[in-house]
Amino acid sequence: DDAVRMAEESVKIAGDDLMAHYALARALHLRAVLVDSQGREASMGPAIAAWQRVLELDPKFTWAINELGMAYMATAKMADKRGQDVKKDVEAAIAQFDRAIAVDPSFLSPAYEKLQALNWLVRREINANRADTAPVAAMLDALGALKKLPDTNSWRRAFWKTRTHRLLARREFVLGRDPRK
Repeated sequence: DDAVRMAEESVKIAGDDLMAHYALARALHLRAVLVDSQGREASMGPAIAAWQRVLELDPKFTWAINELGMAYMATAKMADKRGQDVKKDVEAAIAQFDRAIAVDPSFLSPAYEKLQALNWLVRREINANRADTAPVAAMLDALGALKKLPDTNSWRRAFWKTRTHRLLARREFVLGRDPRK
């Protein structure tokens, strides 16, 4: 709460300073994540509004675009815990990751965040014993796109490739099919 209060004070003092607004959005985001991790009801709404304000000031600020996507994913995960629909928030997250990739294809974080979001969605489908193929196709497309990006961390690419294929094998097994085919 102290971090949020100080960031709010910075915004009051600095007006339209981009980094003051960024600090506020980050503080609100982290507070919501912390509150949620403590098992208390949390809302990412104020953080999402703050990220959107940052992007009003600089629509091409890829860090903020990516973190807005992360805020939508956090919202989806919170909604999932409450048994609520997550589709709108996951779609919003993926749209922000795609937007960040479009603005700066060399910024790798949104590509990995997108793949992580799709992995989460496919795991959720598996756990619910559903066979929806759309998230699987999107996940494979994201993995294919990741292979085309310049990345000095080949271990990260290998990690996500392995994790994705392991998840696909688990999906086939849960659906009663042979994962080797």
